[in-house]
Amino acid sequence: MEVLDDEGRLFGVINVVDALVVVLVLAAGIVGGWFLFGGDAAPSTDVPTETRYVTFDAGDQPEYVVEQIREGETHSSGVQNLTVTDVYVSPGQEGVRTLLRVAVTGPVDGDSVLVEGESIRLGRTLTFQGPSYEVSGTVTDIGNSSDLSTATTPVLVRTHLTTDVVGAVREGDTYRVAGQRVATVESVTVYGTTDPDRKHAYVGMSVQTVTARSAPLFGPDRRVVEDATLPFRTNAYGFSGRIVRVGDIQQRGTPVNRTVELTIRNVSPDRAGDIEAGMTESARGETVARLVDVEQRPNTTIVESSDGQVFAREHPVRTDLTITAELSVRETETGTLFKGRRIQNGENVTLDLGSTTIRTTVADMDA
Repeated sequence: MEVLDDEGRLFGVINVVDALVVVLVLAAGIVGGWFLFGGDAAPSTDVPTETRYVTFDAGDQPEYVVEQIREGETHSSGVQNLTVTDVYVSPGQEGVRTLLRVAVTGPVDGDSVLVEGESIRLGRTLTFQGPSYEVSGTVTDIGNSSDLSTATTPVLVRTHLTTDVVGAVREGDTYRVAGQRVATVESVTVYGTTDPDRKHAYVGMSVQTVTARSAPLFGPDRRVVEDATLPFRTNAYGFSGRIVRVGDIQQRGTPVNRTVELTIRNVSPDRAGDIEAGMTESARGETVARLVDVEQRPNTTIVESSDGQVFAREHPVRTDLTITAELSVRETETGTLFKGRRIQNGENVTLDLGSTTIRTTVADMDA
């Protein structure tokens, strides 16, 4: 039998044109069904997925990179999604120390979620690609919360400041890293020293910390504990201080005024004339000490004669000063603090009286 007869019929049964139409209709139906019901080449949407929240330590990053990181940014690859849910920054050694909280959504393998075919585990290195940046880091925590465990921790630091910095620092000043606030000045107390160009200062701050079992952390590895060093920077000034209290921005003890007797021995006439009742040590509007009374007495010198006899002789010019002073102190269970340091009979006390600085000895704490 001929495939195509004289009348143009295929195998003498169906017209060729009609056969082509049937073939085209069948092909269209197959293609439509493929798209409607799916095929083996399309990704399966039936793969079960779950979400875990991980803390992602990206280490020190350039500030221009950290400033691009935004909460809500997502990196997707197939059925895997990584979404930034929280960002914490702190000053680093070579850039901005960066912690991210990332929601990881992917296929399930037992109790773990897979990313790039491997389980999310502590210590694993991940790479996050944002719209205009890429950072790599280590997984340090896995949990069910979308937020990093952070807190605002009050601290008190002790430091020495130049007079220029003392004039610049203000309550409410903020330390910002990559645009984020990491610390705020809450209180400032300043005392004079033997150097007129430097002041002894206690600065209370609220610090953004990461919660840890042992102690709050300023960054992933700087413990916020007593005796640790804490930095503070603004565009106008910077300093580092030693932490003396955690959980409070004020010095220990109850503030009171206490009258004491101070002495200075062997003073020249000119020097003695510079020290008068009514003089004060003040800082930032607060009076730290006030001289109530100044009494001069001849300086007594012990001399020995050539034959070994000992005599007390009044110096013809030099005098001893006995000063009654009212000091702003803090009374604690362990003693009295003045300018943040413990004082008692026999201790040296320095007073910055503006026009002069005197170094005295405590003669009587209960004058």
